[in-house]
Formats: sequence, structure tokens, C-alpha cells
Amino acid sequence: MSSSSSVRQARQALGQRLREIRKDSGLTARALAALAGWHESKCSATRQRI
Repeated sequence: MSSSSSVRQARQALGQRLREIRKDSGLTARALAALAGWHESKCSATRQRI
């Protein structure tokens, strides 16, 4: 496996874990954005870019 592939997999795993943590805490992406003072698209884009 190439190092770029490993990095991509690690980022995907981190993004998935962040989503799980948010859901386990009972927050929607919209609620998380409101609490963070972000536009809701920023939460989604941030998780997807990780």
C-alpha cells in the first residue's frame, strides 16, 4: 500500500469517527454548526476534507 493510500484511509477513518462522535452525542450537523458558530456546510465540508 502506498503512503498516500494510507493517509487517505486514515483521513477517512478520522472523518467517520468524528461523525460517530457527533451522532453519539445526539447532535445533528446543523446543531453542531450552530454551537460552533459555523455555517452548516462548513461542518460537512470539514468532515469530508479530513
